[in-house]
Amino acid sequence: MVKRLPLILVVLFAVGCATAVMFGTRQPEVSLASVLEIWGDVLRDVDQAGLGMTRVSDAEEMTLGRNLAAASPWPPATDPTWQSYVEDVGRALTYHVRRPGIQYQFHVVEQPTPNAFAVAGGHVYITTGMLTLLETEAELASILGHEISHVDLRHCVERYQYALKLEKVHAAPAGQMVDMFRTLASVEYAKYQEMDADAQGVRLAVESGYAPDAAVRVFYRLNRLAAGRGRRVEKSPVAESVRVAGQALGDYFRSHPPSADRAAHLNEQIRRYRAGGAVSGAPYEGRENYQRRIAASRQRFS
Repeated sequence: MVKRLPLILVVLFAVGCATAVMFGTRQPEVSLASVLEIWGDVLRDVDQAGLGMTRVSDAEEMTLGRNLAAASPWPPATDPTWQSYVEDVGRALTYHVRRPGIQYQFHVVEQPTPNAFAVAGGHVYITTGMLTLLETEAELASILGHEISHVDLRHCVERYQYALKLEKVHAAPAGQMVDMFRTLASVEYAKYQEMDADAQGVRLAVESGYAPDAAVRVFYRLNRLAAGRGRRVEKSPVAESVRVAGQALGDYFRSHPPSADRAAHLNEQIRRYRAGGAVSGAPYEGRENYQRRIAASRQRFS
């Protein structure tokens, strides 16, 4: 059966393509992107079939999360106001998750490299370097919402399901747990997982009252910074600081690779939200909230 799996996948791919041609709506322009999207759906279905048979409980996942969090090599932020502020913003987002059994914990770590990631069991990390790049509370909510979604959609724990069932993770020595934690900061998700986390992250932000456009704004800003890596040294101190920040985004973009498809999906989702009335008036940005580090759940500014 294992030897036949590649052949089965090829057949499924061919059937999917043929179905799209026969029954899909004809468009003036046809590109390989739509075919690859169908293929991505096939891979997702095959992947989920195996993961469904090894699914772990919320309690097992949170036990794994506690072990991983205890192995974190990064110190907490020296400024405690960041920690309490991020907790308040993150807590407001978790009211709208699909799996209420996971208890989320937010960690601000003292690290100049801009990064944000999550580990199984509801542990969400953001570095002080990332916080210096953001400008509004809505932007912070978009980053946290994306990482919360990786947990809520089981992307984090799925990497360990097979090992958990074999009791290999629980028996791992302390040094190995530290290595596992470091790997999580830069490991890459599948493209469909990134798009799913993008979509749910926007939903969490909208249902919490934040401007959904903030997600696109952060996406493009980080993308521009990443594109500026390796360029010549700028004469302007401000421009040079932006270039250096772009060079430091390596870990974030290894785990969250940018793409034009992701940006297009985000824009389309926001358009649907606005057309459907889910976003009305002027959704909250929270620029002053971010500057004062007072969450909108505690005080809103004009």
